[in-house]
Amino acid sequence: MWSITTCLILATLGIAPTAAQSAAHRVLAEKLDLTQSPMGNVQLQIWSDKLDAIIANRRQLLSTVPNLNLKLTTTAFTTSFKDGGRTIVVSAVHYQCASSHDTPFKLECPARIVELRGGKTRLLAEVPDFPISAKRGEAGFDASTNSNTEYMTVLTFDPANEQIVTKVTYDGETGSGTPIKLR
Repeated sequence: MWSITTCLILATLGIAPTAAQSAAHRVLAEKLDLTQSPMGNVQLQIWSDKLDAIIANRRQLLSTVPNLNLKLTTTAFTTSFKDGGRTIVVSAVHYQCASSHDTPFKLECPARIVELRGGKTRLLAEVPDFPISAKRGEAGFDASTNSNTEYMTVLTFDPANEQIVTKVTYDGETGSGTPIKLR
């Protein structure tokens, strides 16, 4: 709640308080340790119903190519937005993603958008082909991936319209996607 003093100070500075402002955040790659308990990791909680399949897929890959010394990990491409008493989390997991030879640094991965409020998680949207633009570094999707501005996905959360707009930059060119409506 805005107090009269706060409003006067902000008005003096030329800043008007608003209930809901749009915010833009970059989607960042985050390594997920699939051996952790989902209780300690929001990303694992979001994907808890798919963890068995993701782990089975990873184990199959490990047994097929044992010389790679792969760990039971995957990548989540994620960002979050604060909106009053809730946090909106966008999570795209690097599992069953589609890509092409023409655009090797663009993935279409399953994504979920959830609301965290009062210790509870509520699904707001599920997107089967969420666009991710990310260039792998020497250690996979890593810090160099997250700092690369030629290949990135930026999301804008519009709380007034309850939607998220995707902007994908691929090889320096930026395009916008269809807004994702939240329920």
